[in-house]
Amino acid sequence: MNRKDKAFLKRISAELKRDAESIVLPDSLSTESIAELIKNNAGAVSPDEIYTAAAPDKGFKVLATPARKVLATAAVFVLIVASALVYRNLDRPVLGPEQSSEAGAQESGADTGNSETDIHASGGQTDGNKGDSDKKDPENKQGESAAEKYQIKVDGVKTASSYDEIENKIKKAYKKANSPGLFTNFFGLFATKNAVSDEGAPGNIAEESRSLGSTPGFGKTNEQVEGVSEADIIKNDGRYLYIFSNKGVQIVDTQDNSLKKTALIKLNDLIKANTSGESGSVYSYSKAFNDGYYGSDVRELYVLNNRLAAITSIYEPDYRENNSSTGKSVTKVTVFDISDKAAPKELLSYSQDGYYVSSRIYNGRLSLVTEYGIAYYGNDALLEETAVPKTDVNGASGRIAPDSILIPEDASTTNYLVVGLIDKLEKGSKIDTKAVLGGAANIYSSGDNLLAARSIYSNEIAANIFNFGTTSMTTNSGKSEILAFSLKDGKVSLTARGLVDGTLLNQFSMDESNGYYRIATTDSKGNNVFVLDKELNVKGSVTGFAPGEQIKSVRFMGNTAYVVTFVQTDPLFVIDMSDPAKPVIRGELKIPGFSQYLHPIGNNLIIGIGRGGTETGVNNDAKISLFDVSDPTTPREIDAVSLKYSYIDTNHKAFLSVPERNMYVIPLRRALINGDVYYRDIPGLTAFSVENRKIVIKDTYTFEETGSMIRGTYIGNVIFAIDPYYGVWAVNMDSKELIDNVIFN
Repeated sequence: MNRKDKAFLKRISAELKRDAESIVLPDSLSTESIAELIKNNAGAVSPDEIYTAAAPDKGFKVLATPARKVLATAAVFVLIVASALVYRNLDRPVLGPEQSSEAGAQESGADTGNSETDIHASGGQTDGNKGDSDKKDPENKQGESAAEKYQIKVDGVKTASSYDEIENKIKKAYKKANSPGLFTNFFGLFATKNAVSDEGAPGNIAEESRSLGSTPGFGKTNEQVEGVSEADIIKNDGRYLYIFSNKGVQIVDTQDNSLKKTALIKLNDLIKANTSGESGSVYSYSKAFNDGYYGSDVRELYVLNNRLAAITSIYEPDYRENNSSTGKSVTKVTVFDISDKAAPKELLSYSQDGYYVSSRIYNGRLSLVTEYGIAYYGNDALLEETAVPKTDVNGASGRIAPDSILIPEDASTTNYLVVGLIDKLEKGSKIDTKAVLGGAANIYSSGDNLLAARSIYSNEIAANIFNFGTTSMTTNSGKSEILAFSLKDGKVSLTARGLVDGTLLNQFSMDESNGYYRIATTDSKGNNVFVLDKELNVKGSVTGFAPGEQIKSVRFMGNTAYVVTFVQTDPLFVIDMSDPAKPVIRGELKIPGFSQYLHPIGNNLIIGIGRGGTETGVNNDAKISLFDVSDPTTPREIDAVSLKYSYIDTNHKAFLSVPERNMYVIPLRRALINGDVYYRDIPGLTAFSVENRKIVIKDTYTFEETGSMIRGTYIGNVIFAIDPYYGVWAVNMDSKELIDNVIFN
């Protein structure tokens, strides 16, 4: 455990101890009663079972380990504290239903807030004093700033007038959120930091790739919305492979069926010195990052024509409190000119506070979404420095201007959702940044419109039953806040704010069609699909179906929603949404296992990728299903293939289409079993096709040199297996022969 984690856990322990001392528990929550509960449930969990963590936006799971004593101790700890919070009627303020229904938008034009940065002219934003930040646009006779003048009005949301106003609002939110203690924030921490998961449809990313004329077919990132590019750890332009490794971006030339390392764009060189002190070890960093950053994680990248945009996350500690937990995460976009693949040149560096949520490119504009947590802890001096997220453009940094910060009247969180929009991937680009008190776990973009969703945790989080007889103990959010933004004309504008019941699974839980947004959620009563207008008012819904089950995958396709839920068997629901005011369930299919990703392939056929199972639950097999949905009242699984002791990467970006061969490729990790004894995993790629309404396994490529899950892409008749941390293998799809490989040092 590193120093930062220890400090974080120490702070949580202190908060919980303080709360425990001030809470008087009823008899039902006495230690004797809890002990009896543990005794009655002692046999519910096998000591040999090990369960994996749930998706972060679904709450948090306590992992079962072979040591039953550990499970029991953790269970008692969670149950006592959560029950105590219920007993004290914990209530973190959330949006009321009346505010959700009234949240409207009046389109009054694009936003030209003061956070806009003309990099070419000014070199970036500057942070003036508080007095300067309150200056108004001299051309606006009504006294409004430029940002206020063009910001679309949203009920219940105001533009900040000064940094003092922001700080006072944060203090009030902090007091409300922390009056029962830190435990609610502990849940929220796991709920919002989504690994992305962030998860799609066959996409067309022609705008991302160089026009290569007669170049043979090549692999493209599988994306949710056609024309809206998504970042990935691998990009392919028909000749060069761009691979995000732990050292930076590897550029590999594939010309003449040979692999050649062309360049390495270093992004996160980290050297540990042989010195240490009260603040821990001393590090030095590459010039790609400012001095003082604690470390970095490579995230994803884009390739657009001859431009490469790399996204990295950095943790910047603050040791003034002798506590690294008061630091912050920073997300950075670095744009390179890759006209000369052997000598990339940096054009633009932009960063904004907050950990990385997701990003998109549409019409050449890159939108970056982060969540920034305010370091406060009741320290007013610290708050003054951390109350407002900062941006940095080519080394010029400063706080986001007050008139580019939006404050919901009922805000009860000390997090920000930060949206940055880079107008073009060029040196002279303009950048617009807005921040809203709130947060985000998932985003969806249909182009110029962007939705951001976050879970809101209230007293409902502790009211869930902790069932020791299931594979986990889970808490679910009661509500989800939805924020809608316009990204037109290079400006970020909040257009609407609303609330729905339940928690979203991932980005596929959101969709836009014919002027309406569609949202799928899970709550304590069951599962829901909502139809929202542009003001995020609910116009129609189907609620409470499949009670006791959770959504495992969603696909919105035209006027139909396909929703997979699971508890023991896999119900596939077909929901008719042709009338936005009256969506209705047309059909339902129950089969063993469940699909975690749904991929439409035409002719009313859908491929499902997920886990196999029996009538009593899932097993250790991967499963590929083929669904016929031509009759919405009677969806059918017309074929299925189980892959014994295997795991398929269900990240939608890992699903590769090879249309020239009517073939699909998925990463698969197969466990080798000797009798009943597991002894290792073999990573590989499995290629399959759909022929005469049957799933046909074509080839399986395995690579024992690496133990990691690998990714696949292709150029012409060559398939490339890529381990971003190890190397690349090139295999001829016709002869099945290994052509070449390259290893990253």
